[in-house]
Amino acid sequence: MKIISKLSQFFIVCFLSLSCFTAWCSAESLETLIQQQLSPLGSFKCDYSVVVLSAKTGKLIFQANADQAVAPASNQKLVTTISAIATLGPEFEFATILAGRGEDYIVIGGGDPGFGDPELMDPVTDTFDQWAITLRKSGVTKVSGNFIFDDSIFDRQLCHPNWPGNQLGNWYAAPVSGLNLNDNCLDLSVGFDDERRAQLIIAPAVEDMEVEPIWLRAKSAQTLISPAWESLHKLKVRVTLGSRSAGPVCFTVQDPTLFFANVLRNRFNAYGISIDGTVEFRKVRKANGDLPDELTIVGQYRTPIFCAALRANRDSQNFFAECLIKRMGFDFSRKTSELPVGSWANGEQAVKSFLETELKISVKDLRIDDGSGLSRYNRVSAGTIAKLLYFAQQQSWNRSFMDTLAVAGQSGTLRKRLRGTPAAGRVYAKTGYIAGVSALSGYVVNNQKEPEYIFSMLYNFSPTGKLWQVKSISDRICVELAKAVKDQPGATPCLPEPEPETDDIQEDFE
Repeated sequence: MKIISKLSQFFIVCFLSLSCFTAWCSAESLETLIQQQLSPLGSFKCDYSVVVLSAKTGKLIFQANADQAVAPASNQKLVTTISAIATLGPEFEFATILAGRGEDYIVIGGGDPGFGDPELMDPVTDTFDQWAITLRKSGVTKVSGNFIFDDSIFDRQLCHPNWPGNQLGNWYAAPVSGLNLNDNCLDLSVGFDDERRAQLIIAPAVEDMEVEPIWLRAKSAQTLISPAWESLHKLKVRVTLGSRSAGPVCFTVQDPTLFFANVLRNRFNAYGISIDGTVEFRKVRKANGDLPDELTIVGQYRTPIFCAALRANRDSQNFFAECLIKRMGFDFSRKTSELPVGSWANGEQAVKSFLETELKISVKDLRIDDGSGLSRYNRVSAGTIAKLLYFAQQQSWNRSFMDTLAVAGQSGTLRKRLRGTPAAGRVYAKTGYIAGVSALSGYVVNNQKEPEYIFSMLYNFSPTGKLWQVKSISDRICVELAKAVKDQPGATPCLPEPEPETDDIQEDFE
């Protein structure tokens, strides 16, 4: 019996030693595999920061230049959305309010990016219609007093000074205001009636705007739409007309609050409500940002913070990220100023204060220039993003946050990436691209959709023609991480469920 006992002890020791050796080799081989994938970066100029953590313990698995701050492109949205959920709270909602005060009616903006967003509201003027119906039911057919629009929650710096000046007409560089509608864009399309006569269609319909179409004959079937503002109230649209319909082309408005007011007035008129008084644009909020006590709420529209985060992360919609960072700035400035207002400057202060105070992250080398990553002056390290992702994973709202991310081979900006690989359906991440920058950060999950690995990969490279190589490096690392995941027995595998091919989401834009 003693001999058997000693033999048993010997085999147990051998088994445990072999297990430890296997685990050590596995960890070492994963680190080696990642390093091998990064090795081609040595053949061209590239600054990069790469980190891989255990999602369960936060333990560092791999790092290369973990603390080097580089341009993150749209991975900046992870910094913005996680900071916003943590500081504003997971129950936070943007609010746009219609209220009455005497004979006046007032719309008070909360900086809501979701108001009239085509993905969240159909049609984009639906809330205006609902407000008009509410007023008609109460017997209102005209506004005898003034109609006031208050966008004072944000400053009047509508476009960031470090966004590319030649791209400000594109939807991904839309102006950011306290009152927003349809992502602050006009949608321009060209169609044909039954007699094949071309028509320029603009949505939503706007009063007090002159549209001058310039029709040119195309040499091909393709129709091109090129809009340009001649003045605040006049839009010139150059249409090179082919035989095919075209659009919509999403073209940014110059004054979002004026745009909001004009569309509202158009919809109220459609329901038989005239505005006889003066349309005014001024602050109604109290000096400290609170709403006046004497208001009677007629209607309101709210966008939950996770809806805003989903549009920012999964679809890489810059506009939502910019509204989030300015909204953080407003709340932060309420603690430090008697006249609070949301801006990019105090949005940066809000994010840095959160990183430094709550996460104990050094902000010495960080620059939070905007919320979306469109600015080339942002500087963040992979170490910071990985720590933020780990922080989010420890919160009660971790699942809700993870669901805001794109899924490899399945949804959002990753819908067409990593299909047919072990990473499909297992990588929940945020993409990022501007010229000379590529980024990918997120989670790798097991077959129960529980995060096993956290990764952040930020590359700043030259020349820009190397983009495909850098993206393929990121993809191969994701595949290696997915292959290393330990699945739970008896659970259903993570199989991708691709979105319809007609839902063509662009990855990112400069």
